[in-house]
Amino acid sequence: MANVSTPNTCGDRKPAGYASVPGFPRVRVVFGNTYDGDGRDMIVIRYYGTAADLVLAGVVTADMLAPGRRQRVDAEGHRFCQDSYYMVDVGRQPHRIHRVSRWKPAELVGRLPGALDAIAAHEELGAWLEAVANRLTTASSSCHSGSLQAPESRVRPTHLRLLVGNE
Repeated sequence: MANVSTPNTCGDRKPAGYASVPGFPRVRVVFGNTYDGDGRDMIVIRYYGTAADLVLAGVVTADMLAPGRRQRVDAEGHRFCQDSYYMVDVGRQPHRIHRVSRWKPAELVGRLPGALDAIAAHEELGAWLEAVANRLTTASSSCHSGSLQAPESRVRPTHLRLLVGNE
């Protein structure tokens, strides 16, 4: 695995969980997941952007975005897949956004543009979520003497006596 660690510097602000490719702020890069593929640690990195931005950033070649090429193998023999959707910007203009997933062995993931920044952003988000969970657990335990059980409910009568008439 790539050894990327960042301290949680966001405080109460939730980190984005994604990064931009350096020099290409409109290309978003996100850590996807890890898995064991063919006995090797594989990492999935996802990119979002227009075709032109993705090609200029060095994420893909124009051939990789060709119609009908949804899932293939890149020049290095590693899997990738791509799809696209339309998004409307502030000026109500539609833009075609491509989502490209790249599978790389952990030892090669640093070659992908912005991949290490995406992993660091993912770890920062994880650290923030852990800190929030710890605060919630601490607050809950101080309110309930260390117990995470629900507060006691009102005592309800076990029986009712119905009086009918003038008894």
